[in-house]
Amino acid sequence: MDSDEESFGKSDSGHNSPTDDEDDFPMEMDQPPVKEKAMETDEYPYETLTTESIVQTMIDCIDDVNSVLNLPKTTTRILLNHFKWDKEKLLERYFESNQEKFFRDAHVVNPFNKPKLKSKPKVPSSGLEECEICLSTFPPNV
Repeated sequence: MDSDEESFGKSDSGHNSPTDDEDDFPMEMDQPPVKEKAMETDEYPYETLTTESIVQTMIDCIDDVNSVLNLPKTTTRILLNHFKWDKEKLLERYFESNQEKFFRDAHVVNPFNKPKLKSKPKVPSSGLEECEICLSTFPPNV
């Protein structure tokens, strides 16, 4: 028994374990091996922006859109934020759709609509005006 245990521990199962030069999976001969340096290269180059450069990029984007649409800068900034700062998409939607629908979808008040002002209260024939807040009457010059 003692010899069986020793031979069991030392026996080979028929599978050769890979050495340092061998891989677990054989490579196909048609494909060249993947190089480590190819993975390390910048396939997607990027640049880290400072806060000042981000703000300047935003201002430039607002100015670009404003040169076409001539909107208040605040409205343009809100619209760009709604379209995730994609100015081409913003301009495309602006010219494709109804302006009312465009501004409504962006949850922005249309700056081209003139606000409706309440007409001046009519002076009753008695010559007194009525306060719209407290509903009391008073002479027109008070």
